[in-house]
Amino acid sequence: AGTSLVPRLIFSPHLRSALGTELGVFDYSLALSSNVQLPLWKGAVLDVRHLLPVMHSDSYDDGEYFADSRHKSEVDRILFHQAFALPKGIVTQFSVGQMYKSYHGLLNETYWQSTSGLHRVKAEVGDFSNKDDDYDYRPMLLSYRYFVRALDLALEGSYGQHWAGDLGGSLSLKQWFGDMSVNITR
Repeated sequence: AGTSLVPRLIFSPHLRSALGTELGVFDYSLALSSNVQLPLWKGAVLDVRHLLPVMHSDSYDDGEYFADSRHKSEVDRILFHQAFALPKGIVTQFSVGQMYKSYHGLLNETYWQSTSGLHRVKAEVGDFSNKDDDYDYRPMLLSYRYFVRALDLALEGSYGQHWAGDLGGSLSLKQWFGDMSVNITR
């Protein structure tokens, strides 16, 4: 059975925000994200996202503090993804291309999940460069997730080197409500 070249179109809000700063209680730039995902063959997908500005607060106006972070009408992601199933329940995915507007590179996500779905261990490793500077971005993260099936709740801890090279961890709680989820991360 081959993969049909039927694109999947996903519309969603994309929000950049600052909460509780000296400039205001809540500043924001809101855009409509239009994401086209085109399956090419088994495990392969072409992924393109466009952001269309919708509205923003005064602090995102031209000349204001957050003006450089305001959404612009642009294609900010063009990625090719290839996923493979490996022995012992391990899945790996490589992604290559443009991520976050001016960053280009490669990302690998590899995970193992127990057959019951209760446990998952995931590693993410990337190597990106920015066309506007000479700094290399090399995120390396390891995470563990425990899923509480009776409550449709996932608890996840993550630690490693983040996008800008800083080391740190996070804990998150994700509650599922059918096809929707609420995620709280600290």
